[in-house]
Amino acid sequence: RYNGYELRNYRYSALNPTSLPTGNITRITEDNQGRIWLSTRGAGLVSYNAISDSFSPIYSDPNNLDTPYSNDISTIFTAADGTIWLGYSNAFSSFNPEKGTFHHYVSGSNDIPLTGTISRFTQTPDGAIWAATQTTGLLRIEPSTGKVSARFHNVDNANSIVSNWLYVVLADKNGSIWISSADSGVS
Repeated sequence: RYNGYELRNYRYSALNPTSLPTGNITRITEDNQGRIWLSTRGAGLVSYNAISDSFSPIYSDPNNLDTPYSNDISTIFTAADGTIWLGYSNAFSSFNPEKGTFHHYVSGSNDIPLTGTISRFTQTPDGAIWAATQTTGLLRIEPSTGKVSARFHNVDNANSIVSNWLYVVLADKNGSIWISSADSGVS
């Protein structure tokens, strides 16, 4: 954490239960209330409490749907409405930090294709959430209905996205979507 004057490092410590629960942090986001959230490999979703300068993990529990789908979270993103989106391998979740509730989207259910790892999210001005995937290309999620659709690379269509193996997706201020691929450049 850099405050403009000092740099403070946070690390996992087995002797301190309020330290980072792991050293493997995949991404960081700030919610609409100014709280910091971290996605991790192995320690689920982690919140930072600035008042106590401490960290609290929310671990996945298969018997409780209001926990992350997995403790291995590849990416995290805060949408304009405050919903936090979490990406995993072959699944993603929306999380309401005010209510502490999760909604899970799993590959192979409700017409959601096999996605591989969800690597990044973005949001367009129309409110749609977009996810870059490792195997399915680009997903469009309509938050109000939960409907998920995919945009695939098609070798026979020059107007299709550049690849199905995507790393980053970004929506610019005009609503255009930019994607970077692992093997074929940018669309």
